[in-house]
Amino acid sequence: TLLRASGNEMLAALTEAVRAVMVGRTRIGMSPDHPVPEVLEHHQMAALAIMHRMPEAAEVCCRSLVNRVLREFVFNDRS
Repeated sequence: TLLRASGNEMLAALTEAVRAVMVGRTRIGMSPDHPVPEVLEHHQMAALAIMHRMPEAAEVCCRSLVNRVLREFVFNDRS
């Protein structure tokens, strides 16, 4: 996974927790039937940035994704 590939032990330790959240979201109907285009685009951009060894760009994309999750779970804002 990306978390393990990061080489950061703390991130790698989150792998199972992230998997459990993703599976749980799907089971309780919190995941959309079709990916949100903006979210899919940020995942794709992050992967490309990592592949092309562009850490700053990858960080921007990943932070955007994390911030979206924070808004959803902490602030209950699904916009």
